Amino acid sequence: MGNSKHHDWAGLTLIVDGLRVGATVPGTTGTELTGAEIVLLDGLTAGTVTASKAVVVDASKNVGDFAALDAVDVDAGSSGVAGTVDVFPATAARGKLAITAANSAGNTTTTIVNASQAGAVTYTIPDAGAAASFVLSTGTSTGISATSTELNVVAGVTAGQFPAESKAVVAGSDGFVPHRIHIIADGANVVLTTADSGGLVVMDKTDGSLTTLPELTASTIGQTFEFQWPVSYASNDQKIITGNAADFIVGTIQMFDTDTLTDPLSVVSFNGTSHIAVLINAVTDGGLLGSWLRFTAISATQWLIQGTLHHSGNVSSPVSAS
Repeated sequence: MGNSKHHDWAGLTLIVDGLRVGATVPGTTGTELTGAEIVLLDGLTAGTVTASKAVVVDASKNVGDFAALDAVDVDAGSSGVAGTVDVFPATAARGKLAITAANSAGNTTTTIVNASQAGAVTYTIPDAGAAASFVLSTGTSTGISATSTELNVVAGVTAGQFPAESKAVVAGSDGFVPHRIHIIADGANVVLTTADSGGLVVMDKTDGSLTTLPELTASTIGQTFEFQWPVSYASNDQKIITGNAADFIVGTIQMFDTDTLTDPLSVVSFNGTSHIAVLINAVTDGGLLGSWLRFTAISATQWLIQGTLHHSGNVSSPVSAS
């Protein structure tokens, strides 16, 4: 059995370069503490990080505050004990970002992972405003991708305002969706398409033009096209014709004589069985300033015509079967 010796060093100062402690029996070395290692323990406060000192947790297993800490894996909390990671901004008393976990239905792991990035990217969480929380998505979701071209369609858009060229339209808070009438320039040979439906053809080519309506089908019923004259017809032919010889025009329009106030109004009718065009080749046919016509597809073979043509001189008919 080894011998134990006890010495009372009270009131004395021990100056050593190192110590061996923890040996329990003669012949064992114990643990060596160098002078540099002893310095790491001298003056430390449990639970407080001190520069160039060892770190020891306090009685509650707390410690703070590291200036920078690198780790391969970090667990905040443990099973049954909630954990939180708090991130503070550069300015004092300006809130913090808290990363926490809610209870899941099963003992599962939720992973936040990025896709491969070509460069540095910043993702900003939007302000939830007066709402208590902001939920990105609920339930099972499928990722949606958008190209820069697609995102540019909505960039700079203001809800409830008239859209700019090549920009999306967004309803305002009242649900109102603003819109502009599609403007179609008149020309020597304009062929309208179903995409032009609801548009306005500006009849400002005074020396003649040809505009062809889309060919009618069952799916084009309800489409409309409007024609307005901001200037008066002057010469050659202005013709509006159906897109198929089997598509006919039906209805009655007013003819307004701009020369007289005695009996200025008359009417002309389209029969819906042989008439396929409006032809203006003289000021007596109409086409003067203020004239307008509207064509509405009412069947797979008929356009309904409405409107008023302003003319001068003795009225002549703009109805044409060719």
